[in-house]
Amino acid sequence: MKKIILSFSIILFGFLENIFAIGISDLSNAPATIKITPVLGFEQSKSVYPDNSVQWKLMYGINVSVGVPLISIEASALRSNSNKVKSSETIDDTTDMIRLGLVSKIYPIPYIGFIVRAGGQGEKRTVKVTPQNESQYVYYKNVRYSPYVGGGVSIPLAQTIALEFIGNAVFKDFPDNLEETTLDYTVGIKIAF
Repeated sequence: MKKIILSFSIILFGFLENIFAIGISDLSNAPATIKITPVLGFEQSKSVYPDNSVQWKLMYGINVSVGVPLISIEASALRSNSNKVKSSETIDDTTDMIRLGLVSKIYPIPYIGFIVRAGGQGEKRTVKVTPQNESQYVYYKNVRYSPYVGGGVSIPLAQTIALEFIGNAVFKDFPDNLEETTLDYTVGIKIAF
């Protein structure tokens, strides 16, 4: 499995390098910037209580990147949350995430940029259950470290502001069980300084 992913990565990089050679040469002279992005979106993950069904959780946070468009270091602090009532119980499922990785942005045409990212994520997930007329208890608590990859589109709105649509896959039990992979889809307004 590792050989397949490595081969795919090399092929993808070679394809992007050839297709976007003009855009890459233009961006290599770009000045380094600090970019801050408030993030809002949804995370698709598996529920842990009362069953293993797929659930959608509201996701929000902030992303900071430092570097040039071709390659930047990024860090994100995110939270996803779901609160639902099922069988006379209130279930509060919260995940706090920290991401650290690399991001590359290429503008092959003037008004649309393509984003590729990869890195690692640390997360703490807590599921609290409150039965009707009883006190709350913690059903599940877990800390996990996982790799992630993602991609998206950036649409410049002004010289220092862009609208970004991003999709990420977080491999929760890589490489043993890819069924544990979660997906998240976000939109953000990136502001450069």
